[in-house]
Formats: sequence, structure tokens, C-alpha cells
Amino acid sequence: MTPLQKAQLKLSTSREAANDLAAKADRTPEEDQKLTELRNKHKELEKEYRTALEPTVEPRVTVRDGETREFDELLSRSTVGRVLTAALSQRSTDGAEAELQQYFGLAANQIALEQLETRAVTPAPSDVGSSQQPIIPAIFPDGVASFLGVGMPTVGVGEATYTVLTTGATVHTPAKSSAAAETTGAFSASVLSPKRAQASFFWSIEDEARLAGMEDALRSNLTQALSSKFDNILLNDSTAGLLGGGLTAPNDPSSVVDWPGYKGLLTDQVDGHYASMPDQVRMLIGSKTYTHMETLYRVLAANGGVNESSYELLVRKSGGVRISSHVVAPSANIQGLIAVRRPSALHTVMPLWRGITLIPDRVTKAANGQVQLTAVALYGLSVLRSAGFGRLKVKLA
Repeated sequence: MTPLQKAQLKLSTSREAANDLAAKADRTPEEDQKLTELRNKHKELEKEYRTALEPTVEPRVTVRDGETREFDELLSRSTVGRVLTAALSQRSTDGAEAELQQYFGLAANQIALEQLETRAVTPAPSDVGSSQQPIIPAIFPDGVASFLGVGMPTVGVGEATYTVLTTGATVHTPAKSSAAAETTGAFSASVLSPKRAQASFFWSIEDEARLAGMEDALRSNLTQALSSKFDNILLNDSTAGLLGGGLTAPNDPSSVVDWPGYKGLLTDQVDGHYASMPDQVRMLIGSKTYTHMETLYRVLAANGGVNESSYELLVRKSGGVRISSHVVAPSANIQGLIAVRRPSALHTVMPLWRGITLIPDRVTKAANGQVQLTAVALYGLSVLRSAGFGRLKVKLA
């Protein structure tokens, strides 16, 4: 059994136990306490499940064990900081950085995506001549791509093609000695060309000479900034975004959503095909929708029951609910949200081309003694199977 299957089993068992206990009309105080413990444990299992679901970056080629160890050792010796220093100095890299770039076919001013992965760092000696504290990172929203089951594979040079089998075999039951009709299979191919995501930042020449910790700060900031930008594109791109042009927009609702209405958002997604159980559906909502959900309560049982908000209901029955600031704010009190059925089935893909290009500029802001650095990443986006999603809207007031 794989780690993902184990996480799914534990999550399903936990949900079943909590649902059985919540359905009892005459729970004792001990059972109420047990229900609270089960719900708290369920939140921990949700995190474990999301971790198991995180997409992994596959190597470009299949390598032998010895080559894998050699590659890992090469990656551990390379640093983002030395690539940055070489780019700012307008010279070629050398050593481990040059070897890694050669392995992936990258230019001297490009960072391999693998270099942005979190790695163990050797602690600095305690007697260094500086009292600088660790750099405090910027805050970014939690990622939504893996939560929605979006594949983010790393691809090499060229266009990326993804093919979906849209018409499969039809099974017949012909009479004895009779022919069975054949099925004409159909495929749908999405060919993705790279698009550009770009960010620039600058610093003073004086700070460049004094600032320690550039390596970790740059790796962390680039990783989180790109992840946040890709999440925003995934949701709001006018051509292929899940809340943009990638899915057909529903009509605006005419009435304010109530408690049964929120429940219906989930039950309508359980179609018996893409989702056969409520816990195979995940929902991504905006902060205003979450706030409104928490104002609507229902008593679970007539005798000794507890109140449950619309949000708590969906969390209890679905495969997870997440709030993201990337969901556009309400317009005319109407806000969109996304439901995904069976997220592990890969309904959407967002490939990333391997190298992140660094473009240094010591000229534009030279009069102010500042250095500007632009980072460029390439991506693609395609909804492969729109039936795996539900694009929804709710009226909040």
C-alpha cells in the first residue's frame, strides 16, 4: 500500500467514525468529547493526506542508482547564491553549478527548479563576526494547486503535450455466436507552449556587501513567490483559469445562499461518476464566503445537539475546504468558488519548464547605487477534463 493509499484509508476511517457519532441523537457528554477529539484528529489526517498528495518532480531521464547518488551529491554542492553572483558579475558559472546546468541543458544565468527545493543546510559556526539575525521571510498564501490535484510536472525544452482518453471501450453482451459492436476510441490532446511569469526586485550595492543569508532567502522567496503567482494564474487566467476562462461560468444566483444552499453545493458534486462519496470532493472558497458560512448554523440533533456552521458541515462531509486570497473578492455580493471531484485523477495540468532565468541589471538604477534582478519562469496551463470541476457562485448579501 502506497503512502497516499494509507493516508486515504485513515482519512476515510476517521470520517466514518466521526459521522456515525455525530448522527446519534442522544450522545452522552463523553461521546461529545470523543466527537471533538475525532474532529481534531481528522484535521491532522487532512494535512497528512495533502502531504501524500503533493506532486513530485520526476527526473528528466531514468537513471541508475549510482547516477542518482551522484546527482544528489552534485545538487547538494550547488547553490542558488553562486549562480546569482555569477549572473550579477556577468560571468559563467563553474564547479557544481556549471555541472548541474550542463546536466539540464541550462544557460549560465539559469537556476534549475531542483535547486529551489528545501535542503538541509550546514549550520554556521557560532563564533562568526556578525550579529545579524535570520532574514524574516515574506508571507504568501498557502498553495492551492496540489489541494486541487493540479499536476505541475517539470518539462524540458519544447512544447508539452498531454493526451486524455475521452471515449473508452463499450462493453457489450451479445447473444451466442453474435458479433459485438466495436468502439471507436477518441483522444483529446492539449499542446502547451511556454508562457512567461516574471518578477523583479532590487537592492542597494551597500546592502549587497553586508547582507548574509542571501542563499536561503533567495531560494525561499523565489519558491514561494512563483508558487503564489502560479496559483493566481491557475484560478484567474482569462484563458485557462478555473475561475477565469478555463471553465464555463454559471449564472449569477438571484437569492442569498442559506444553510441548505451551502449543503447543496457539496451534494450536487456527488454524481456517482467523478465522485461517488462526498469526501471525494474538495472545495476552494474565498474569505468572504468563509465569513458568511460561519454565520449560518443548524442544530444537529433535537436533544442535546450542538450547533454546526455551514463551514463545519462542509469540512466534516467533504474531502476538504480551503480558503484562499487568490479567489477574487465578491462583485455585487457574489463570489465564485471551485469544487473538484476526485482530485487525484489529474483534471488540470500546469507544467513548468525547468530553468528559472536570472537577468541582472546594474545600469538602470546605477545612479541610485542599486542593483535590479529579474527572474523569469516559463509555464503552461490547460484544463484537461472540465467535468472534474464544478465552477460555482454564491450570493452573500
